[in-house]
Amino acid sequence: MRALFSSIWAKLLRRVSDYSLNRKIALILGLSGLGLILITVVLLAVFDYAFSRRAIVSQYQSLGEVIAMDTTPHLDFEDSIGAEKMLRAFFKNEGLIYGAVFDRYSVKLASIGEIPDGFAPRFESQGYVELSYLKSRIEVMEPVGSLETGERFGTALNENALLDSPGGYVYLVGDLGPIYEAFAVKSLLFVLLLGMGAVLVIWIASRMSRLITVPILELAQTAHRISQDRDFSKRQNKVFNDETGVLVDAFNQMLEQIEEKGAIIRSNEERFREYFELGVAGMAILDSSGRFVEANKRLGELLETDETSLLETVFDDWVVPAEAEKEVGPFQALKERCQPGFSEERWLKGKGGVQIFAIISVRRLAKVLGETDSLYLTLIQDISDRKKAEEALLASKQAAEEANRSKDEFLSVMSHELRTPLNPIIGFVDLLMLTEQNEEQMGMLSSIRRSSEHLLNLITDILEFTRAQGGRLEANPEAFDLPDLCRNAMDIAERSGAANGIEVTLRTLDSKCVPEGVQLFADAGKIRQVVINFLSNAVKYNKDGGKVWLDAKVVELPGEKVEVRIQVEDTGLGISPEMQEFIFEPFTQLDMSLQRKHEGVGLGLSICKRIAECLDGEISVSSEVGKGSVFSLSVPVRYVYDERFGESGDAPKLVPRSPEFGVNRVLLVEDDVENMKLVEAKLRKLGVPFEWAKNGLVATEKLRDSHYDLVLMDVRMPLMDGLEATKVIRESETERSSGRRVPIVAMTAHASERMRSECHEAGMDGYLSKPVQFEQLECYLKRYLASSS
Repeated sequence: MRALFSSIWAKLLRRVSDYSLNRKIALILGLSGLGLILITVVLLAVFDYAFSRRAIVSQYQSLGEVIAMDTTPHLDFEDSIGAEKMLRAFFKNEGLIYGAVFDRYSVKLASIGEIPDGFAPRFESQGYVELSYLKSRIEVMEPVGSLETGERFGTALNENALLDSPGGYVYLVGDLGPIYEAFAVKSLLFVLLLGMGAVLVIWIASRMSRLITVPILELAQTAHRISQDRDFSKRQNKVFNDETGVLVDAFNQMLEQIEEKGAIIRSNEERFREYFELGVAGMAILDSSGRFVEANKRLGELLETDETSLLETVFDDWVVPAEAEKEVGPFQALKERCQPGFSEERWLKGKGGVQIFAIISVRRLAKVLGETDSLYLTLIQDISDRKKAEEALLASKQAAEEANRSKDEFLSVMSHELRTPLNPIIGFVDLLMLTEQNEEQMGMLSSIRRSSEHLLNLITDILEFTRAQGGRLEANPEAFDLPDLCRNAMDIAERSGAANGIEVTLRTLDSKCVPEGVQLFADAGKIRQVVINFLSNAVKYNKDGGKVWLDAKVVELPGEKVEVRIQVEDTGLGISPEMQEFIFEPFTQLDMSLQRKHEGVGLGLSICKRIAECLDGEISVSSEVGKGSVFSLSVPVRYVYDERFGESGDAPKLVPRSPEFGVNRVLLVEDDVENMKLVEAKLRKLGVPFEWAKNGLVATEKLRDSHYDLVLMDVRMPLMDGLEATKVIRESETERSSGRRVPIVAMTAHASERMRSECHEAGMDGYLSKPVQFEQLECYLKRYLASSS
């Protein structure tokens, strides 16, 4: 039943859903009014029926009580005639069809009217009133009191006596037909009222619904006309100030916004069209297959054709495809990489065969309503001139780099050529100064030594400054020992200081924080160069009898960082605050006058600053005129494992070898006889036996046949240079797999970091710059001509 009701209700809703809004509103209002009227009529009918029933019951019950009071004497005297007269007097009541009086023994004393069908009175001491709707009658049984007992109905004080033993009974039967007729008339009246109310409600609903539907229908008609005419300047007139008025206001406001947006869109479209047609770059709109949909005049000019001819071609016809795009096509490749801001440089081929280099930008356009295929806006900008300029610039750059390389090579050759004659001059002077000479001869030798060193320093400064200016300073880190570095710098400074009456002292050397079995790792050569420059300046610009102090220490910083800090303090002339700002600039000296006392070109500190920057370090100065200066250097370093230590962590003790270990100990490879004689003299001075090879080829042959503990290898030699010879030696050692590796120390006048790096890459273990210092040579001999004790 429930399913049937749901099905009927669903069908009704589907049918009603297609009604017009006017009919729907009228239907809702009509059904609501009818429902209200129907409920009212039903409630009135129910209330009327209830009141009528109560009234008839009360009427017959009262009639029975009155007859019972008047019948009491007739029952006591068994007066049937009097009882009948009395009943006849009351029988005139409308609707009474039968009446009877019974004695206490339920014997009928008198009656009037016809006995009704189904006559079966019940004699109950309490009496009763019974309505029978099917029989359309009402029955009343009322007990009657007795005068013999002194009791009378309605006046007796003892009601229990009446209930226990009534004196008789009055029985009445009434017809309900008149009541039904009256109720039927009233019901008909109610139905008429219901019908009239329904008609009135439907009429009012149909009229009232127009207050809602008419403005909405007018609004719909206006929207339809605007949609057909595409005229968004039209407006709908507002009739009421209710919700429909709010709807009309919102509709008109929407039209205003659409009109404004339309004006903006038209303006942007016109502007785009102007850009498209008058743009300095080629522009086109392509479909998803790469076919031209639109093209501007500029694109036709770039491709040496006209816009109409372009529309008959595809994008790939004008592009020089890359190797990777021959299968998918250039345009498909561009589509796959099509992102906001994407652009690509490509070669295009014009109709006349000329090629242009262009920047191509592709952007997918948003689909317009009704479009099924995607369109792509393509911007093509000719950058052929820029490409030519870039190529010319690249060629210039390459030429400049080639010129730079040529300059480097020239400087390297010049360095070699200048240092080569200086090497024996300084070396032999040093050897002569070690022999017995008179005072005049010693003075001459000192002058030669000083002038040679000055010339060597000038050559070194000019070469270093040239590299620094060209940005070619590179750090070449290596493991080093801070005490060795300081002592090496001190050896040079002490000799210079002693010659000028200046005391040079290593005041502080603190490397306690360096763990045992670990070395510092940084570009020791550049650090040494800065320290030597600081010490040289401190000696040069000091007073007679002045002092110079060197302080060096290793500092561990937070974050597992390590730093080497070096200070050189002197009691010299001092530097004014104004000059301190420029002291690290090139060609800057304390005394720039023609009568200056000190020699030099003012490049040393400038090179030191560039070196500090190259090593990520810092350089500074603090000074007071007349009291002296303090130059400081701080360079970050790191720890590395010292391979000289074994598993026990103890360093091997180095013991100089003596000649009795054999004659084939050191191999000197040098093509210049003068330099060979100089090194020979120094080796003999140290008591170290050696053999000579005049070039790299001879050296490789000697190493193939004999055993040597150390090779001093010149770099620039005929037939086979030192780098190539070292590579051959290392390859030979690898092939023999003996595990022995002979130490090779470069000995060259090519004073450059690039040469030092090339030597290291070739497999050399050390580097000596010519002119070879006696102390440096001795240091390498002690390092490699030693054995573990």
